[in-house]
Amino acid sequence: MRSVVTADLHMIERFRADRPEITGDSEHACEQLLDIVDATGAKQLVLLGDIFDSPTPEPASVARWLRFCSSLEQREVIVRYLLGQHDRTSKRGPGGLSPSLSWPALHGHATSAHESLFTLGGLLAYGINWSPPDRLAFDLLKAPLNATALVCHQAWGELLPPQARNDGLLAEVERPDVVFTGDNHSHRCLYVERRDKPALTVFSPGPPGGRNLQEAATRKAVYLVDGLEVTSLPVTSRPCFRFFCQSQEDLYTALQAVRDFRSPGRLPAAVQVPLAAFELGHSLAGEVAGLRAELKGKAHLFIRTVRAEAKTCAPRPAERPERAPVAGLLARSLERRCGPDKELYAFTLRFLLAPDAEEERRVFMTDITNAG
Repeated sequence: MRSVVTADLHMIERFRADRPEITGDSEHACEQLLDIVDATGAKQLVLLGDIFDSPTPEPASVARWLRFCSSLEQREVIVRYLLGQHDRTSKRGPGGLSPSLSWPALHGHATSAHESLFTLGGLLAYGINWSPPDRLAFDLLKAPLNATALVCHQAWGELLPPQARNDGLLAEVERPDVVFTGDNHSHRCLYVERRDKPALTVFSPGPPGGRNLQEAATRKAVYLVDGLEVTSLPVTSRPCFRFFCQSQEDLYTALQAVRDFRSPGRLPAAVQVPLAAFELGHSLAGEVAGLRAELKGKAHLFIRTVRAEAKTCAPRPAERPERAPVAGLLARSLERRCGPDKELYAFTLRFLLAPDAEEERRVFMTDITNAG
């Protein structure tokens, strides 16, 4: 049974944390998941936490979730979900961690994957809701011995900068050997070495939409699991441009790129107006008012002036329409797949870690860290 895996929908009307007046992105994220299900013939959708942005979501977001689940029910697509830290509280009671009212369960077609076994492609998956750091090791030990994949929502140290606070380390996951995780807001796959055990294969689908400028500029995709094959399928999001302008010529080129941009016809009108981030050299500080006037109504602008010299960034929409198939990733470890073939190991690692995507993630995580 084919399954689509994604995470971090963060359903909220004012979806963008940096510009709450921009709307439409959350609705588009849901609609394109339906399109992907239709296009791939998937019969299961797995949501790895943070479906809502709050344990007490706004009525409009709950209504959107109910419509979304009803559409999947009509398509006879199974819906499984986990709760992230945004979906549930960390309040403790006599029984330990007490989750808030599970709003995703309000629609009878949606089933919690927490502490349950289910088929995910050719795997037997075990799910856990977000777990606080002091309880995570205990919750991981509950995984049955016959489980071949873990689905979760955790901020793992290996997916974050060294100085960032994390929930735990993937290297300390005893079993199973494959992990699908939400919460890290980046689309990537990596192998994590473990002591005296095969390497752990980790998939982070990332969100189908970007909640701020940094996320908008990173790759968007979901995972399609079909048997023991995983395919990275691109999703569309609001177009995003980033420019660094040191001279009038740089500024003219950037303005021309935004003026000439035509949003792809497949995008709904609500998300066709692009984001345009300008970093202006100090000598261009006086051009801000003119820039706003020139692009009024053509783009949502993010402008700041900087003193430091930097490499000029070529204009580039955030959308990545290419398809990146990843074959055979669900074998128990890279070593067991490649054996003594070091060239195959190197090729596989290079293929999976997509240098351009890694550079985007590095920039994104640096910006997030600097912003506190």
